[in-house]
Amino acid sequence: APFRIGTFDDVKTANSSLPIDEGFPAYYAEARSFVVLVDPAQQRFIPGEDTTGDGTALNVRALYQRCPHLGCKPNPCLRNIWLECPCHGSRYDRLGIKADGPAFGPAPRSMDRFSISVDGDGALTINTGKITLGPLPVALGQPGLIPPRSPVGCI
Repeated sequence: APFRIGTFDDVKTANSSLPIDEGFPAYYAEARSFVVLVDPAQQRFIPGEDTTGDGTALNVRALYQRCPHLGCKPNPCLRNIWLECPCHGSRYDRLGIKADGPAFGPAPRSMDRFSISVDGDGALTINTGKITLGPLPVALGQPGLIPPRSPVGCI
């Protein structure tokens, strides 16, 4: 089902206590999604459609709220700007990429993504009926994984 989230300014306003402009994930329960700005240097969503869920061209990614390990809900951590699963400790960067290795938990892949579109006014819609499995984990220090802002997270 499609869920209209709104513009980047709408997301910032609805989550004013969080550093959304720095790329911190915003949670939308009705869409079972985390909405994340891909490149915080661009403070907007870019019109277009992305059925793969990568979101780079639209500057936004919608992550499915389920940890790929056993389905718990990872939580965004303000300390390191990562997503951390409270059940078994799987950890992901803010764009949902799983950090590789046993120290970062047992999830077999990165967080899954939803198909998204951004209209001409910059409003995001998430299509929760179209999901793409997350890519394989990436080792800390390698391109494609955003390092944590702090060595200590929330779990």
